[in-house]
Amino acid sequence: MMALFNKSKRARWAYDRRMDWISRVKDWHIVDRAEGRAEGLAKGLADGRAEGLIDGKAEGALETARRMKARGIDPVVIVECSGLTPEEVEKA
Repeated sequence: MMALFNKSKRARWAYDRRMDWISRVKDWHIVDRAEGRAEGLAKGLADGRAEGLIDGKAEGALETARRMKARGIDPVVIVECSGLTPEEVEKA
């Protein structure tokens, strides 16, 4: 490698430019990976929250249906009020 530096200033300049370029490309890959991980994490968290909200709402509707059934309310009324299907109300 020392022979390269002894040949000419132009060879040294070309070598330095190449090393700078390689360094930048490595930095870009590191940044891209970090951004990808951050995006993936954010999407996973958002999907998890959305799924949790949906599950929570469904569980809440089922709990309301159970309470209404326990009070003797007509299943048709429970279906209308809870948004559950007749089958879900029966199982509740």
